[in-house]
Amino acid sequence: MLRNLVPSIVAILLVISGFAVAHFNPDLFKPDLPTFQDYTAKSGIFGEHQLRYPANSSTLSGSIHGNFFILTGSLSGNIQTDDAISFSWSPGPETIIYSKFPKTLYQIVLDESKHGSPTVELVFNKELLGKYVHEDHPSALDSENPNTLLNYCAGQIDMIKVRISKADLMNEPAFPQL
Repeated sequence: MLRNLVPSIVAILLVISGFAVAHFNPDLFKPDLPTFQDYTAKSGIFGEHQLRYPANSSTLSGSIHGNFFILTGSLSGNIQTDDAISFSWSPGPETIIYSKFPKTLYQIVLDESKHGSPTVELVFNKELLGKYVHEDHPSALDSENPNTLLNYCAGQIDMIKVRISKADLMNEPAFPQL
């Protein structure tokens, strides 16, 4: 009877050891594909960039819904204004990009070493950065315009981190004052 159990016990031990190897060495089962961060590294969207010309701006958004049957019906809708800050930045030499993000994404970090040259950093969702890029990926990932890539990632940007000195912040009307 014990002889009949030996193959089952060996099989169970092999399965458990396989899970243990996968747990302690997760690279063992990764596909041979680049991650989003690796694939888009040359786009210039990662890291700190010089912040230029920040300005307050607004975006209108809304919707209209309606139901009609023959000559009667109803119509309803809403329009709202979303406050945003637009700015220019440089993802690479001889390139200037204009971008706009909602104010709710901004984090202001006071950093006196940034006096006269504030910076901006786009902080992406870590889940997005680790996603694998397959061969049939969206064309936005290959765009030469970083804004096309940023629009593709719209819901995956966790924060716009601005590092600025206190003196520069006081002279910048786009950002809240202390």
